[in-house]
Amino acid sequence: MKNELKSLKLLTLFFAVFSLGVLISCTEDDPDPKTEEPVASFQFEVEASDWSTINFTNFSQNASSYSWDFGDGTGTSTEESPSYTYAEGGTYTVSLTASNEDGESSTKTESVVVTDPLAAQRTLIGETGKTWQLVADNSTGAVAYYVGPTATREVWWAFGNPGYEEFCVRECAMDDTWTFNTDGTFTFDNNGDAWADGAFKEDVNAGCFDATIADNWIGANGEDLNGWNSGTHAFTYDPSASKLTVTGGFIGIPKATNSGELSTPASSISYDVVKIVDADVDTLVIEVVFLTGDGTEAFWQSTLVSYDNEADKVFTDECAPVEAVNVTFKVNMNDYDAAFTQMYVSGSFNGWSGDGWPMDDTDADGVWELTKEVEVGEHEYKFTIDNWAAQEEFTEGVECTVTKDGFTNRYLNVESSDLTVGPYCFNSCADCPVTIVAADLQGKTWHLVNGPGAVRVGPGIGAGDWFTNDQAWADAGPCLFDDTFVFNADGSFVIDVKDEMFTESHMEGIDANGCVAVGSVPANLTAWTGGTFTHAFTAATDTEPAKVTVTGNGAYIGFYKGANGSEPNEPQDGSITYEIISFTGSSMEVSVDISGGQDRSAAWTMKLVTD
Repeated sequence: MKNELKSLKLLTLFFAVFSLGVLISCTEDDPDPKTEEPVASFQFEVEASDWSTINFTNFSQNASSYSWDFGDGTGTSTEESPSYTYAEGGTYTVSLTASNEDGESSTKTESVVVTDPLAAQRTLIGETGKTWQLVADNSTGAVAYYVGPTATREVWWAFGNPGYEEFCVRECAMDDTWTFNTDGTFTFDNNGDAWADGAFKEDVNAGCFDATIADNWIGANGEDLNGWNSGTHAFTYDPSASKLTVTGGFIGIPKATNSGELSTPASSISYDVVKIVDADVDTLVIEVVFLTGDGTEAFWQSTLVSYDNEADKVFTDECAPVEAVNVTFKVNMNDYDAAFTQMYVSGSFNGWSGDGWPMDDTDADGVWELTKEVEVGEHEYKFTIDNWAAQEEFTEGVECTVTKDGFTNRYLNVESSDLTVGPYCFNSCADCPVTIVAADLQGKTWHLVNGPGAVRVGPGIGAGDWFTNDQAWADAGPCLFDDTFVFNADGSFVIDVKDEMFTESHMEGIDANGCVAVGSVPANLTAWTGGTFTHAFTAATDTEPAKVTVTGNGAYIGFYKGANGSEPNEPQDGSITYEIISFTGSSMEVSVDISGGQDRSAAWTMKLVTD
């Protein structure tokens, strides 16, 4: 009984204490329960229809606000699950900061790889498509297209070079455009006119014709030539293999295909991409290799440009009628024994004036020169001395003369291009032989004369009709004029280009003309940065001029541009033989025959002086 009473008392005490606790708790303020900390989390995927758009899905917990940074320096968002479009491919660090109402936050970062499937093709196609046209500016030596043998890189024919055919001759080809699109197509637009080349009907095949007349696209034998007309075709470009292939259509010149020079459109053509450069004026150089009828491997090369700024675009007009051209006359007086003071050019173009056209020999090399504008047409002339104190005397029938009314004079036919006549030896149709010996070359340090005419190229030994440097060109490439060339008595030949090499944009690995530090010259060109080679001298004979031959990979004299039978784009292992066309002891001119037939119909000439 006592134990039961004791238990009852304890139970009564428990309920009393519990009731007091409840009473007390009901009289105080009840605080909010503790908020859980946020946890940031997200996933992402690429938009199916757009590689550059990424869709982000937010899986954060315990958060009420969000802050996104898409990692490209500009993109942010406060949306819960945003989408973001990147301007270009790349790897971006994306961060999400998730925050709760108490100001607590959590941050999650992920690397997001944005892959542009056309990244490697962007230089060709741009962001939304890019339009190209044939280059119309040959101030850097570029031509629209040319053909030659792959072995020697000789130029058989070129379009855009004044020595062959100028841009304005085919102005209807110069407004053609090729637009490469991001969907794998390209659109060719001839802008309503086109150039007829061989396969067209006789009444069409005379140059530029109206491309909007359907009948003009029927060939001489009824062939369908519409594949060369404006249209849209497919293309593939593999930058890793440097291959651009078109299915239908063409790029550059229509007839150049892998199967040869076709007279009808090809179903496909594969081009080697020689160069593609992204600059203010983008450059695309393509080449198609084929076999000629005699089995010679040859190439057609085309150069196209694309302008970032429309104001930079170069346009081509029709050729203006040529009424007169510049003619450079040269006479070599080194073999003339009598004393005289002044040389003149006298002829039908100046009324046979005795003193109207005085010549100049300021460099004292014995070769007198004069450049004058002469009307297109046939002329007669002579070199005269001291206002008719003496004149040339020719026998009727000499090859360079014409006889009329009992007078035999030099004959000159002036056509549409500037030309050089001579140097001729006085009273001769040929130049005077340069009578020097090997010792005259040796033991001296030679370099290009820093001035106009230091380097030139034209349709003959010594000529500069196609290109002759001016002082501005020399000033733009000073590293070319400090190169030195030394012929030693032991047969060695030393080239020293100092710290920089002069390079040109057509070379592989070079973007623009100018001076490049020797250490930065591409490997394929380093043999042109100097070294020790060998040389051999051949004295003049009654029928052959004096010559000097340099041998070794990268050996050249003055300017690397010319070799026997070619204009190489990179050093060649072998020999180059130069004719010595003038020599005074402290200056000389050397000329190399670059013609394929070695008939002296094309040559580079360099003028060098000693210290």
